[in-house]
Amino acid sequence: MFGLMMVFYLLSILVMVFGGLYLASDMLVKKVSFVNDVVGIVEKNSHGKLILIIVSLVVSFLKFIFTVGSLSPEKVYRSVPVVGDLLPAIACALIGVILIFDLIWDKDKDTTTVESEDGVEAEVTEVEEKSKFKKFVTAYKNIFGIAILVVALIHFFVPWALFL
Repeated sequence: MFGLMMVFYLLSILVMVFGGLYLASDMLVKKVSFVNDVVGIVEKNSHGKLILIIVSLVVSFLKFIFTVGSLSPEKVYRSVPVVGDLLPAIACALIGVILIFDLIWDKDKDTTTVESEDGVEAEVTEVEEKSKFKKFVTAYKNIFGIAILVVALIHFFVPWALFL
C-alpha cells in the first residue's frame, strides 16, 4: 500500500507542476527556458490538453478521498482523512477546470477565411465579447499557475502537513 500511495503522491506533484507551469507560461516563458518545452508537450500533442484535464481531475477526486498518511512520520495525519490533502486536491481541480474552459474558449473562436482584392486568402478570427468569468480567468491565469507551483513545492517537501 505504501508503494501505491507514493506513486499517487508523486503523480499529484507532477500534475501540479505541469499544470502550474502551463498556466503560468505567459509570465514564466521569458524567465525560465524549459517552460516552452512544457507548453510544447501539452499543445503539440493533439490531445495533450485533454489528457492533462482528465489526469488532473482524476487526481483531484482521488486526493479528496485518499491521503498520503503512510508518509507521515508521526502518523497523526491519518486522523484527518479528507482535510489532509485539501490544497493539492483544490490545485488539481483548478488546473482541470481552467483547462476545460480554456479548451471550450479555444473552440468558440470563429475563424473565417476571407479573400482580399489581390486574391490572397487570410484567416480572420472573430473576437467575441468576453464574459466577466472569462476576463477573470484570463487575467489571473498566471497567478493561479504560480500558486499551484507553490502548493506543489510545499506538498513535495512536507507531504504530511495539514492542508498540504
